[in-house]
Amino acid sequence: MQENLKRIFTGRYAGAMSIIVSALVFGVLHIAYGLPYMLAASLLLGVMGVFYHKQGNIWGLCIIHYVLGEVATFLRYLI
Repeated sequence: MQENLKRIFTGRYAGAMSIIVSALVFGVLHIAYGLPYMLAASLLLGVMGVFYHKQGNIWGLCIIHYVLGEVATFLRYLI
């Protein structure tokens, strides 16, 4: 999604806009878990979007997403 948004946006801030919009969409997809979870997911993807923008490789981010998703799910059942 970030790459496609980067193609849509033009200009000096195309990379930053693609990261922000994709992070917001990712957060909205996680709203079913509650507002704090949605905000945390948006923030996490913003950071991961910067990493992807620098590296161009998604596999490390997939592992981070999986591990943090499992931890969040586990903590949700504890609380």
